[in-house]
Amino acid sequence: MSFTVTATQKAALLGSHEMSTRVVCLRGGTSLGDIPVRAISVFATYSTRGGRDAWLMVDRNVIDQGLLNPLSDQVIIYTGIKGIVEVPIFTGRVDTINSTEDGSVEVPLLSRGAEALRAQFEVPWPVQVPLLSTSEITRILQDVDPTWSVDTLRANANVIARNLVWEDDPGQALDQLARGASLIWQPNRTGGFEVFTNPYLIGPSLGSTVQIIFRDGAGGTTVTVDDAESREGIYNSVTVVSEKYGNQAPVRVTVRDVGASSPTRWGGLFGKQNLVFKSQTPIDVAQCQALAVRVLNQSLALQRTWTITTPHMPLLDPGDVFGLWYENEVTTQVVEAVEYSTNAQDPTVITSRELRQVSAEILTA
Repeated sequence: MSFTVTATQKAALLGSHEMSTRVVCLRGGTSLGDIPVRAISVFATYSTRGGRDAWLMVDRNVIDQGLLNPLSDQVIIYTGIKGIVEVPIFTGRVDTINSTEDGSVEVPLLSRGAEALRAQFEVPWPVQVPLLSTSEITRILQDVDPTWSVDTLRANANVIARNLVWEDDPGQALDQLARGASLIWQPNRTGGFEVFTNPYLIGPSLGSTVQIIFRDGAGGTTVTVDDAESREGIYNSVTVVSEKYGNQAPVRVTVRDVGASSPTRWGGLFGKQNLVFKSQTPIDVAQCQALAVRVLNQSLALQRTWTITTPHMPLLDPGDVFGLWYENEVTTQVVEAVEYSTNAQDPTVITSRELRQVSAEILTA
């Protein structure tokens, strides 16, 4: 959760309340005031590079007044409870204005993540050696705009990026640095970025980090669980290969699901399905093992996907961990995606996977 609220404000949002929504247009850091809108959509996920998408629908007269100019304007979308709490759920640029036949205008917005990807390297970008992956990710993002905040407080900071050069694609650089260190980088809701350790690396012993618990049933939320209908993407063995330089042999580590009762046990009814994961960031044996376990845990979590539909709940972001009480079973879940509620008729829809620890066998080549 990239925006902090008080215990009283969180309790109000978790209880029955009347929601509010507000859209502000800015130009050069100066507020041009609230924008009247017909419709709003905000969606966040860590499975795409842009990380956060939003669009508005406004009347033509808003554009005719010179507002929402793609060359200069930015937008902040807020939601909350009037007089109690207001939570930003999107900050980014106006990308396009598309007129429709009924006189309204669709306005797709550009997230900070998508904006960073458009700023390709003008010359090849080498890692400043030795530099932690978190620091190099920060350096790349702030080269685009030094005013962008990059929060790394929840990030694993012990992986050093070495001997890497990227030709022109900042997205490739950011993805490779993050994957090798089991990090997630994504734009936050306030116009900056977060870099944090992938929850599947840490495992389910996160009691202190579970800030929100959803319950199904009367007075609770609607929960649906989809079992996997395909083997694709589910691997019960993961081999991580970390390339070395000079005459050094690569590090190769394999981790297998060997749980006696696991439906995906290596060599059991599921069979054998291995993923070879090559890390462009040179890492040692212990870091390879941790990375392999993380990829295995995240892969096996695809066996079931949860969809939680709840009234207005703007506090969760992709990568956040929450508790779910479903059919008298309490599980720890990781947010995969959030479709935020922007009006009283539409709920918040959260897609998640279970955070659990797999019984794993580790083999080192």
